[in-house]
Amino acid sequence: MTEIPIMIRILPMDKKVEWKDWTYNRIQDIFLLHKLPIKRRGKYHFKTGMDAKPGTVMLFQFDNKIIGSAVLMCIRKSNNPEYHDIETDLDDAPGLFGIISLMILYEEYR
Repeated sequence: MTEIPIMIRILPMDKKVEWKDWTYNRIQDIFLLHKLPIKRRGKYHFKTGMDAKPGTVMLFQFDNKIIGSAVLMCIRKSNNPEYHDIETDLDDAPGLFGIISLMILYEEYR
């Protein structure tokens, strides 16, 4: 039985500015599976702050779809004043989704 997360937060990924000309398949393959866990060592740069505790499930949203998940370790101020660094738990590789439904979440965390 999987432990129920403390919280669930959605991280919107800006399709018009930061992820222009990307598809959700490309973000999953290049960013979530390779760049985030390997090159960035789990750090995701996020423009706004977030009130979340370690253990929170982070859902990545792109083009109105939930496309991936990770578990939050901590949130820190970035060296760039416009961003916060969200550090994810690399013990579990980011999960990937096509289009997610509430039933999928229920089955995953019941």
